[in-house]
Amino acid sequence: MEIIQFPYRGWILKVTPDSDGYTAHLSHPRQQADNEFFVVATRFDSACDAIKAAMLFADIGTAELAIREVLSDMMNCDRLSLKEFNCLAASIRGVWRKEKPIRAAVEP
Repeated sequence: MEIIQFPYRGWILKVTPDSDGYTAHLSHPRQQADNEFFVVATRFDSACDAIKAAMLFADIGTAELAIREVLSDMMNCDRLSLKEFNCLAASIRGVWRKEKPIRAAVEP
């Protein structure tokens, strides 16, 4: 078994084999220093399932980054209060958590 690593929509996806199956990792150059990877999900039966999970998280993460930029601009233009910004940003993070793969254990 070998490590699979490739770019996807500005992210770097990595899938590694371990004793319980496969683990999906992500890294984003704007968010992580020196391409530091974080674990998306673990214990997949196949590398394909782990890749799909990592791609889903990358898609949601890309949308979250774009929405956060818009919210930040709106707050800077006094169209959103800090409280509204925080509530909307929290709702985006809630979507991220809800979309995690059902069969995977997501680590913080």
